[in-house]
Amino acid sequence: MVITRATHQVTSMRDRLHSLGARTLEAPSIQLGRPPLRDSSYYQEDHRLIHHEEAVRHCQSYDWIIFTSRNAVLFAEEHWQAHGGIHAMLAQVGQPEQSGAHRAPTLACIGRSTYHALQSILTAQSQEQARDVKIPQVFTAEGLLDLLSTYDMKQQKVLIPRALVAREHLPSTLSKWGAQVWISPMYQTLMKPLQAEVRGELLRALSPEITRYLTFTSDSTLTHFIEQFSPEERSKLLNRARVAVIGPIVERAACRLGIDVHCVAQPHTIDGLIDTLISDYRRHLRSL
Repeated sequence: MVITRATHQVTSMRDRLHSLGARTLEAPSIQLGRPPLRDSSYYQEDHRLIHHEEAVRHCQSYDWIIFTSRNAVLFAEEHWQAHGGIHAMLAQVGQPEQSGAHRAPTLACIGRSTYHALQSILTAQSQEQARDVKIPQVFTAEGLLDLLSTYDMKQQKVLIPRALVAREHLPSTLSKWGAQVWISPMYQTLMKPLQAEVRGELLRALSPEITRYLTFTSDSTLTHFIEQFSPEERSKLLNRARVAVIGPIVERAACRLGIDVHCVAQPHTIDGLIDTLISDYRRHLRSL
């Protein structure tokens, strides 16, 4: 099983695969970098983008804050530490000001790991029970939009902490619904060059009784992985492997690149991906 997640995200997936008897090869294709500096042209070129310090400064005005990934939660907590972190920032909202009290924003997120990371931060420094966080049953932007469609989003002020470059479906749709949307980049997803020995192992032919799976947990892990191989190497690699992805977004990215996907996680989580891998492997063995 080839794991292409960022290095800091490998452990849980690797350990569970090992417990099931699988052999793994760590081939992280992405690394997470700091967001653009405050004076970066990014913020001038896209009026929706605001620096994380600006996001804190305007925390009183948001009706919604939407976290789209666990990384967005963790980086937001890091960047906002000078203000006491996410919990303290939200606690400021609702305090009486000269203009009156402000209602705390409604929180929403995509994915179970995002939800748990957010709840852990919100409850760690207080005795409060878990806060109400809106989470869709389907862990995609489309799933969240289905949930948000039950609310009147017109003129709602929405902050989305996320990666610098990400799918635009969520903010674009909210804007079409009449919401005022700001995106606060918390990190950048960058290519991580594969180590020479890892490349060599990936291109090495395996014995017929061994099945290799390439696993992709985001469209960025997929694209940054594939980009590091020549067309000839890519063909050789894909002809010797089965491709497993975490959800329909990554599946569509694979299709755009002409890559056949053999299994899609159900549900769209790491555990769902591993369970789907095991089921696919058993079916594949029976077909040999």
